[in-house]
Amino acid sequence: MAKLSYVKEHGKRLLSYSTRQTFKACPRKYQMQNVFHQEGEISTKSSVDFAFGHSVAAGVQALMAGKSRDRALLELFSAWDADFDGENPRSKKSLPAAIEAFEIFERTYYKTLSKDWEVAQFRNANGDLVPAVELTFRVDLDGVFNYQGHIDLVLKHIRDPIFLTLELKTTSASEVHEAMYKHSDQALGYSIVLDKIARTAYVDGNSSGIGSYSVLYLVYKSGKQEFEILPFTKSLLHRAEFLVGLMMDVHYIKLMDKVGHYPKNGSACYDFFRPCEFFTICDLSNETLRAQLERKEAMAKARAEREADAVLESGNFANMKADELSFDFHITELLDMQVGHAHEVLVDDEVKDLNLFGEFMMPEVPMPTEEVDFDKLDNEVRLSSVAQNERII
Repeated sequence: MAKLSYVKEHGKRLLSYSTRQTFKACPRKYQMQNVFHQEGEISTKSSVDFAFGHSVAAGVQALMAGKSRDRALLELFSAWDADFDGENPRSKKSLPAAIEAFEIFERTYYKTLSKDWEVAQFRNANGDLVPAVELTFRVDLDGVFNYQGHIDLVLKHIRDPIFLTLELKTTSASEVHEAMYKHSDQALGYSIVLDKIARTAYVDGNSSGIGSYSVLYLVYKSGKQEFEILPFTKSLLHRAEFLVGLMMDVHYIKLMDKVGHYPKNGSACYDFFRPCEFFTICDLSNETLRAQLERKEAMAKARAEREADAVLESGNFANMKADELSFDFHITELLDMQVGHAHEVLVDDEVKDLNLFGEFMMPEVPMPTEEVDFDKLDNEVRLSSVAQNERII
């Protein structure tokens, strides 16, 4: 899995799940990262944690996409971007630990998930079918701001054109609670985009695909060395709240730009057992930071001219590699699709009077002919793990 990146266009403002999380945690940190483009101090432990998550995800993605075990392990190794002997003993994260996590997935959830689901395939810009691994999208919000993301895996039911968002997570926690992920914007936002992609980019005969109202989190607990699966069902209300919340963030950022002040949140200065990477430079004036940014941009422009090469800011979303899966939408397309779903279950007058924060029914979305029982799946995995351990002993 290549290191993920976002397309930055001249005069455009990028939002993603992570930048929105940063903005909510501390507007000043968001400003340092995304307005002044400062580079903070990253600890060794932090880099190991990131490398561990990337590597485990790369191995799982490759295996689910039908690649051989050896190829999947190669992609796991390639995704490790820390020192090969790097280790975080506290969270039990290292390259050997990432390989062990991959092997645990291989003999547990890989077998059970594969019974009913496979990695979806969509056509890229070349017209070739490509597995939906790290599917990339961009949503134009207002001509200036755009929301981008990478979906870890898109799964398709093996018997029906039902598509599901799967997010891969790693945590050092020995136990996970549904509250850690249930109301996360990440997979919810991805499911809205997937709903649009499934209905427009997938055609099987005369029928189009259907984006599931469920999202799936597959979480690896490094402390206990086991995976746990967490399914969540979303509603039209959840989707509407996400889209409105996204536009509210744009409004607040524009307001702070106008005022010229992004507030600090002192409670975010020390998090995850370390100080914020911008802690030592947070009090620099905006004038100083702006001057540094201008010098940096001037140097980058001069270097690009010397090399006669295009700088990242001059690119656009359509110029991504043709063999990659990337989709480009406008926010109104996503809004129209959700209104369309509402029309499927409500009469026109009710749709017009729809209160965003009121309660309304879930649409009857076609489900797989044999609905997956995730509790049963989880039990099967645990029983197979016990049997595997007994054979090893």
